[in-house]
Amino acid sequence: MKTAIILPENLLYLVEKYAEEHGLSRNEICENAISDFIKRHIENKGGRITQKVNSVCDEVDTHLDPQMSAISRRVLVNAEW
Repeated sequence: MKTAIILPENLLYLVEKYAEEHGLSRNEICENAISDFIKRHIENKGGRITQKVNSVCDEVDTHLDPQMSAISRRVLVNAEW
């Protein structure tokens, strides 16, 4: 699919210069750049969720009640693995 994007002249100049130096087309550079951008943001989104969960765990006591811990330990010890 074809689409048009508008780039500032200085950025277009850098893209064209890089393309020429590395034997790539402008399209290849734009495809790679957009793909990398999206991958980074998807990965960062996951990281932010983990950070939020860790933040909550830092503020809330996440330890099991001693009785619940003992029961869990007995269940796990007797479980067939």
